[in-house]
Amino acid sequence: MGTHKHHIVPRHMGGTDDASNLIEVSVEEHANLHLALYLDYGHYEDWIAFHALSGWWKNEEIIREKCRLGAAHPNVQSPEAKAKRTAALYRRKRKPLTEEQKKRISEGTKKAMRTPEMKEKCRQHAIQQNHKRGKNGQFVRGNK
Repeated sequence: MGTHKHHIVPRHMGGTDDASNLIEVSVEEHANLHLALYLDYGHYEDWIAFHALSGWWKNEEIIREKCRLGAAHPNVQSPEAKAKRTAALYRRKRKPLTEEQKKRISEGTKKAMRTPEMKEKCRQHAIQQNHKRGKNGQFVRGNK
């Protein structure tokens, strides 16, 4: 099975691509980490990432949801639209995270899937959302 690189502090929360902010995880762990971030902080970017990584949404749904956030798919984005989106990102109302906040998110993310409480929280959410799992406990791609 392949691995993914996960941003401990996601880029949408001010994280960087530095090696110290990246961890190598399985696809299922990657999906669960984004679910944990969404449940803890409520950022829709993590909700999209969870559904994309778990195979719950198809490409068209992922693109549609990203467009709702203002991040149009690169294949359909004109230079004018890209400039407009970039300018809008700089005007965001969200305050940048402090180094202390980034550190707390980083430590919490590293420990998130190791606690029985978080595993149960993710399991309950998956049950509530009718996310199907195979016999091995991993997400089953496709329709509900």
